[in-house]
Amino acid sequence: MNEQIIYGGFERVWKMFEKTDHEIQELRQFLREQSQETDRQFKESNEQFRQFSQETDRQFKESNEQFRQLSQETKHQFKESNEQFRQLSLETDRRFKESNEQFRQLSRETDKKINKVSQDIGKLGGRWGEFVESMVRPAVLRLFQERGLIVHEVHRNLVAERNGLSAEIDLLVTNDEHCVAVEVKSLLSVDDVRDHLARLEKFKALFPRYADVQLMGAVASAVIYDDVSKYAYRQGLFVLGQKGHNMEILNDSAFKPKIY
Repeated sequence: MNEQIIYGGFERVWKMFEKTDHEIQELRQFLREQSQETDRQFKESNEQFRQFSQETDRQFKESNEQFRQLSQETKHQFKESNEQFRQLSLETDRRFKESNEQFRQLSRETDKKINKVSQDIGKLGGRWGEFVESMVRPAVLRLFQERGLIVHEVHRNLVAERNGLSAEIDLLVTNDEHCVAVEVKSLLSVDDVRDHLARLEKFKALFPRYADVQLMGAVASAVIYDDVSKYAYRQGLFVLGQKGHNMEILNDSAFKPKIY
């Protein structure tokens, strides 16, 4: 009885062992298959990585070559642009120097023309002044006689210098008791009137032989603007101007000359 029990137990253990061994074999087979699959996948992944690495290297080399070519082309273009800029700069300098020389020559020529015109204008102005004076000189006798001033003498271009003072009188109309100093201009200005007023203030100090006469002032011009004529009138000066073809005294009958 005991032997049967023992034998039965051994049988059960042996069957369990066989089952376990079978399961172990199956597990080993599974693990072997898994290992083979893992190796296969690893090799496949490694091959893909190798191919990817080769492709990456190829693309890098290709990009590096393109960059090298682009860099060389850029350097070439830069050198070309730099050369073009240098040539343009040289051409600009040449044209600037050429233009500067032309301007300098034109400036010299213009200066010559301006000087010539200025000289011509100066000559013309002097002749025009002489022409106006030639109109005024014969007219003053008649004009002042019409105003009750009997003229005995008419003097031209009186010049005097005394005690640091100086003056020039274009025309001096005189008799034994009166004297009119006339300033003649081709175009009379307010400044001309002021200058003549200052001239009248020092007249007797410069021309003492006329110290006892009644000195009056007058301005005469071929062209006199109304504002200048009115200013001279208010300062007590006779104003002689053109009326038609004649030289006339423009002051009205109410005018009272200033006596110096």
